[in-house]
Amino acid sequence: MSHNILNIFYCPLIYDEIFFCLDFPDLARTSRTCRAAKHAVSEFCRREYNINKHLSYFFNDSIAFRNLQARTGALVSGSNVLQFLDRIDYEGTKYNGSDLDIFVQDIHTRETGHWILAEGYEFVPAWRHGHRLGKRDPTFDEVEESNRIPNTADSDIQAKFIEVDPDYPLTALSNVFTFYKNNRQVQVISTRCTPLQCILLFHCTCVMNYFTHEAAYSLYARATFDARVALAVKEIGHREIDALLKYRWRGWKIFECDRGLKKVSTLYKLFRVDRERRTGDELTWKLPFGTDDIDPQYRNVYNPALDSSWSIKRHDGSRRDMEVNCGFFVSVDIPVERK
Repeated sequence: MSHNILNIFYCPLIYDEIFFCLDFPDLARTSRTCRAAKHAVSEFCRREYNINKHLSYFFNDSIAFRNLQARTGALVSGSNVLQFLDRIDYEGTKYNGSDLDIFVQDIHTRETGHWILAEGYEFVPAWRHGHRLGKRDPTFDEVEESNRIPNTADSDIQAKFIEVDPDYPLTALSNVFTFYKNNRQVQVISTRCTPLQCILLFHCTCVMNYFTHEAAYSLYARATFDARVALAVKEIGHREIDALLKYRWRGWKIFECDRGLKKVSTLYKLFRVDRERRTGDELTWKLPFGTDDIDPQYRNVYNPALDSSWSIKRHDGSRRDMEVNCGFFVSVDIPVERK
C-alpha cells in the first residue's frame, strides 16, 4: 500500500468521510488490509456505534440499563437493533418510530419492568390484560403475576391472550408488557425459554440480531447487510406475511424455501443450511461495546446467548416450525420447494 494512501488511515477527518459511505461488510474488509486500516476502522466503529448514545433515546441512564442486562441476561432485538447495526437514524427515515424490544427470561421480568417504571415510563396494559383480570387498568405487577400466555403450541389460542407484533413467535412467549413515555415505546418480551431461543424463532434471518450489555451480534451478518437477503425459517401464515412484507419494503429479498437459494450458490452458503452454527463463529458479526461502564460483579455473569448452537435444516413439508432441544440447541426446519 502506497505511503500516501496509508496516511489516510491516520486522519479521522478524512477516513470518517470515507467510512460513512461503507456498510459493515465493507468496513470489515477494509480493516483486514493493514494494521493502520484496522485501527482506523476500530476507532470509527467506537464512535459510530455508540451504544450509550443509542440507548439514551429511551433511557436517562444508559449505563444502568446495560448493568440491568448484565444481571438478568436480557437481550435487545427486533427492528431497533437492525436499525442500529444498519446505521440508520431515528428521525426522518423509513425506520422512524422503531421501539425498543427487551427479551428477558420470565424469572427476571418483574425486575426489568420495575426498572423501566423507575425510568419514568407508564405501563399500558393491553385490553385483554384488563378483561381477563376483570379490571379496567391493572398494574404491571398484577398482569405479570396472573396473566401469562398459555403454554400451548396452538398460536390461535395464544393470540386470544395477547396482542403482539407478528415479528415475535407466540410459542416462546410468557407475556408482553408495553411501556410508554413521551411517544417512545419500550416492550418487555418475557420468554419461557432463553431470550436467544426466542430470537431464533423469528420468522426470518434478517432480524436475528441482538445486543447484550457488552456487544452487538448479528447471526447472519453477510446475508443481512452485504447481500441484503433473508431466509424465512418457518411456515408462512397470516401473522408472518405482514412481517415479511415489512422487511421486503425495507430492502431485503426474502427466500421462502431453499430451492431459490440453490440457484445462487454463494447465497446458499451464507445460511449454512444443514450445518451447525455457533454463537461467535465466522458467520457471526460481533461488535464489542466495552465493559468499563459495567459493574465488575456483573461482567462475567453467564449468558446463554454467548454459548449457544443451532442449525437450519431442510425437510419435505411434514414439519415446519422451530424445534428446541437441550435448552441451548435450536434446530430450524425450512420447507423444500417441490417441483
